[in-house]
Amino acid sequence: MSVLETLYEDVVGFYRGWHALETSGIYSDGHEIVDQDYSPLLHHDDFSSRREVLGALTELRRRLAEQPGLDQMVWDNLVASATFLRAMLGERLSLRHYVSVLYLYDPVPIPERTLEATAADVQELCGHFGLEYRPEDRLPYFARFRVESPDEVVELARAGQDYWLDRLYRHIEPLDELKIEIETVQKDEPWSFFLSSHAGLATWSINTHPRHTFTRGQCKYIASHEIAGHAVQNPSWARAVTRAGLPAALHIHATHHPIVTLAEGIAQALPYFLCPRSELDPEMMLAKKLRELRDMVLANAQLMLEGGSPVTAVWEYCTSRLFFVEPFEIERDLANRVLKPAQRAYQHCYAPAFLAFHRLAESLDQDEVGEFLRSHYQQIPSVRDFWRRAQEVTA
Repeated sequence: MSVLETLYEDVVGFYRGWHALETSGIYSDGHEIVDQDYSPLLHHDDFSSRREVLGALTELRRRLAEQPGLDQMVWDNLVASATFLRAMLGERLSLRHYVSVLYLYDPVPIPERTLEATAADVQELCGHFGLEYRPEDRLPYFARFRVESPDEVVELARAGQDYWLDRLYRHIEPLDELKIEIETVQKDEPWSFFLSSHAGLATWSINTHPRHTFTRGQCKYIASHEIAGHAVQNPSWARAVTRAGLPAALHIHATHHPIVTLAEGIAQALPYFLCPRSELDPEMMLAKKLRELRDMVLANAQLMLEGGSPVTAVWEYCTSRLFFVEPFEIERDLANRVLKPAQRAYQHCYAPAFLAFHRLAESLDQDEVGEFLRSHYQQIPSVRDFWRRAQEVTA
């Protein structure tokens, strides 16, 4: 085994050890580090502090930098980890630097014309139900579409799985088996739904904390994101790294690695790849468009706060555009995006990643859609190549 291959295996042990430290309970702000672990290796380091983790990472990067043939994706992951860890240790980094290192894109404001176009789509969809997109229709909107019962949320979310899987499997190699367990939890976190995987079982968690609201339309589209998106993509990538013989260091993905933007972006944009607009249910699309607008507005609001704007001005910016979002949800999401290093970049990437994938979806014909989806499910895609392609489409 070459020195480079040995170091790649050391990367696996490093991430597992860091993850164990963060989830041990020693830190009140401990955060899961490993997102997906496809490696059969048994390597596992032991750490007693984040400072020790940083020292080990610095030494690992130094040794890898000396090796010829170092994989660019491995290096990007480690650079992202060093930046993320410095932020967790208290170093204040500009959002532009932080996001560009972790996720390899430049966090610029989303143009007002994009917000206006999305708001116009929302307004048109509201018309299907005798509503207008304005503050005084927020209560009628929730009265008509809100789902109060956690059991009903679970039932509606589960009902959409087969619909989205059937459409996805028309384009990619199906999985032999997809084991999904659904649970309800209560966490004051920004995610209404989230997915975790272990030993071949995906756990789909539905967050019923009081600072979350659910609508029927949201429950209809969410399986496209969590199931056809993440639940299928994770084992597909596990199969891809084995088939392609990729470096051992790429058999483990962290929550702050650049590939996060591809996982989240394609999951959010998947309905636009899988269905013609005419087939998309208006109730579902109203909820989907509202979520897209919310992510865009909050991304811009985050940039305003990072740039020194008073929180009152940022609050006005949000509430003048997000008529159907509960105020306590805006309050939570703004604070999380600015104050928590683990969410600072992750939360920002939703809107830019979605918009990039959405533009690509609109530029592809049906034959190209299949080829594109296979390149993002049956291979480990290059984040750098994706952002270059996205820029070409925009140009």
